[in-house]
Amino acid sequence: MAEAGISADQDRFSCPVCLDLLKDPVTTPCGHNFCKVCINGFWDKEDQRSVYSCPQCRETFTPKPALCRNNMLAEVLEELKKTKMSVKCDSCIGRKRKAVKSCLVCLASYCEDHLQPHYQSPAFKKHKLVEACAELQEKMCSEHDKPMEIYCRTDQSFICYLCTMDQHKGHDTVSTKAERTEKQNELKEEQMKYQQRIQEKQKTVQELKQTVDIIKIRSQAAVDDSEKIFTELISSMEKKRSEVTELIRAQEKAELSRAERLLNQMEQEIADLKRRVTELEQLSHTHDHIHFLQSFPSLCVSPGCDDSPSFTVNLSFDGVRKSLSDLKKRVEQNCEEEFKKIHPQAVQKILPSEPKIREDFLQYFHYLTLDPNTAHPLLILSEKNRVVTRSETEQRYSDHPERFDSWTQVLCKESVCGRCYWEVEWSGVVSISVSYKEISRKEQVLEEDIIMEYCLVTVEIIKLAASFCVLLVVEFRLIGHQWLSDLIPSLPFSVSWRLSPLGQLYAGTMLAEVVEELKKTEMSVKCDSCIGRKRKALRTCLVCLASYCEDHLQPHYQSPAFKKHKLVEACAELQKKICSEHDKLMDIYCRTDQSFICNLCTIVQHKGHDTVSAKAERTEKQ
Repeated sequence: MAEAGISADQDRFSCPVCLDLLKDPVTTPCGHNFCKVCINGFWDKEDQRSVYSCPQCRETFTPKPALCRNNMLAEVLEELKKTKMSVKCDSCIGRKRKAVKSCLVCLASYCEDHLQPHYQSPAFKKHKLVEACAELQEKMCSEHDKPMEIYCRTDQSFICYLCTMDQHKGHDTVSTKAERTEKQNELKEEQMKYQQRIQEKQKTVQELKQTVDIIKIRSQAAVDDSEKIFTELISSMEKKRSEVTELIRAQEKAELSRAERLLNQMEQEIADLKRRVTELEQLSHTHDHIHFLQSFPSLCVSPGCDDSPSFTVNLSFDGVRKSLSDLKKRVEQNCEEEFKKIHPQAVQKILPSEPKIREDFLQYFHYLTLDPNTAHPLLILSEKNRVVTRSETEQRYSDHPERFDSWTQVLCKESVCGRCYWEVEWSGVVSISVSYKEISRKEQVLEEDIIMEYCLVTVEIIKLAASFCVLLVVEFRLIGHQWLSDLIPSLPFSVSWRLSPLGQLYAGTMLAEVVEELKKTEMSVKCDSCIGRKRKALRTCLVCLASYCEDHLQPHYQSPAFKKHKLVEACAELQKKICSEHDKLMDIYCRTDQSFICNLCTIVQHKGHDTVSAKAERTEKQ
């Protein structure tokens, strides 16, 4: 219900200034809503008068009002945009419901209810249903209003069967189904190749992981061994340091012992002299002359040698210092020399060797293919986009944003990184190099800019080896049916071609003439869309290959999706006039085999035969 309400009031959500759906809606004081950019632009023109008015009700404001974003309205607009983006049912009259499937035969989309005939009616049994898509009408030829069911390999474009009789006459054309089948096979081959490359790279990754583990284990073992060696070396040095210290201390102890003995001797002599001085002092004070004279001779005798013993320090550590200093220099020099030997060995084992011969380079080989969407109009791709040749005349390639139009260049589909190797065979003047994806495609670039900023492939005449290719960096894209359904709507193929009238073939009435000549029956034709009791059909659609009653015919009158469908008088047994091979209406007569065929038969088993429209054959026979 919310969706219905929003859809019904879409006009109410339009900006009165730009008349488009509101963008970033803001509300004026008078209550009207505008795009923020629109109202600001409108008021900018009124800045000179300093009086601002509402574009809708003309109410004036002074000064310029502050505008606030209408958040609720913005949310409603978001829902409205989502509703508009969904694919609508082409058969719904009035309010259209959401389509769930699109039919590639009817070239229309259907909701669940209007899809039932495709499930229940035999007329729609062979129709191809896909997920609902909005670009169905772009699959119609803009020149002839016919489905583009044929692929022109010469021009690499999609065409209708009438195009094969005009500007694409004589070109290499196949049905889109056949081209899809071939591309599908190529796709499978590519998938297998890439799967094989994935497996090879996964194997390489596994081996690399094992190598990484080995590197870690070996590195840790080397670290542990070096730590052990250095620990032992440090321990040995510590031991030698202790020994040297002990030697120094022993020498110190010997010298100190000698000094202490001499010191004790000197102290004893000093004590003796002090005692003699005391005795002499006492003797000098005695009053007994006889005692003085008797004692004086003995006290005047010297107790020992008057000369003081000399002490010479024989201790010197200069030799030790010099020896240790020399040892330090020799150890450092030896370590430096040994480390120089260790470093290259470690680097040599870690870094891979540089490739020098072709066999070494092949491990970095990349399988590359040229991208036809980038090829300059003077370049022709061949051999599954592995060979490029310069032509004197421009090719009628479709317009594409990635196509070069100034320089005769072409890029590759695959991107590369790291070390890459490729081989090229060429003749003439060729430039081969690597480029960024964002290089300019649509403008002239000075030659010096090419050299300074990026590298391009400039081709005069180039033939590449079957297994090698020019390398340029672009993102990889798959080719095949997925490419058709996803990219063709965005490419203006129909704009590139202009057809001249084809006389009676262009008249558009030939199918009606064929149908009128179909076998008449007294039974009325039944509507293929009626569920249950079927009503009488009034018209038959030569695009849908089905008949419709008055009610079910209304979408063909009112919906733009059915505007280019061809309606004729209701005819019975229409399915018998359908090609059993391609499920297409047999509206072409093959004079070579004297049989009626469909448009796809003209490019398959009847290719090169004398074929005309059924109407032309009828006119001649008439």
